[in-house]
Amino acid sequence: MAQLRFRPHGVGDIIRASFTIYRKRFGPIMAVTVSVVFIPFFVSVVGGCAIGRTGDVSCDSVLGLLGYVGSEIGFLVAGAGVTLVAATAYVGRSPDWRRSAAAGLIRMIPLLFLYLLIGIPVILVFLVVLAPGMLAGLWILSESLAIIAGPIILVISIIMMVSFAVAVPVLMIEGVRPMQGMRRSWHLVSGERWRLFGAGLLLCIIFGISFGIISEVVYLVLSGAGMNEGDANYFSLQLFILLLVPLVSVAEVVLYVDLRSRKEELDGTGLGAHLARADVLLD
Repeated sequence: MAQLRFRPHGVGDIIRASFTIYRKRFGPIMAVTVSVVFIPFFVSVVGGCAIGRTGDVSCDSVLGLLGYVGSEIGFLVAGAGVTLVAATAYVGRSPDWRRSAAAGLIRMIPLLFLYLLIGIPVILVFLVVLAPGMLAGLWILSESLAIIAGPIILVISIIMMVSFAVAVPVLMIEGVRPMQGMRRSWHLVSGERWRLFGAGLLLCIIFGISFGIISEVVYLVLSGAGMNEGDANYFSLQLFILLLVPLVSVAEVVLYVDLRSRKEELDGTGLGAHLARADVLLD
């Protein structure tokens, strides 16, 4: 594919670049995702995992539950590996998807720690506002507090997602530690939060509608073929995540390049050096 430009992106540029990389690198992107996610997903299916009418996932065995948890972690790891595949598009080199997947697995613990750190403010709001009423058995109080806590949690979640939008690309591409990745992301995003929020909201709408339609079609096909509702829902949900997570990771890389181009004049030489150290480029 043609080498992408290192320059500040508008919202339209971010969307176009994300879909261009996703389309041109679809093979290695899916190879990374499936290689990390398939085994635990298969275990979860064998273990009887399905989605009930209320939307909750239930598993008939401990094996299935372990497979489901493993597949959810696998999606996070796969997303991290995809960042390396996506970044190679900017230097005009072919990616080694096996090395990218391995890099995601090797950095699994720092990745989980990073997500835990990002989620701490939301957890604290829950503990401070909701947990006391629940522990005391005052469900009416808890429900009342939930009305107050809901908007607070939503606002904090948005702030965290925007402020640390490029923390995973920083962690994977630059090879830093979780706290360093968060500080780098905060610095890069500083002064650009409203623009990134608008771009992220638009991307979520486009991604959600696009893959939501695909997963719904798959559900209808599977249920029409005689699969029970819970299993058909579970398969269509996993397909939705399988397609969505890599595209979100690609968009994060586009934002990362955009921010570094604006603030640090990143070029192909600098990014190529990062990827060479990560050992994901084919010779």
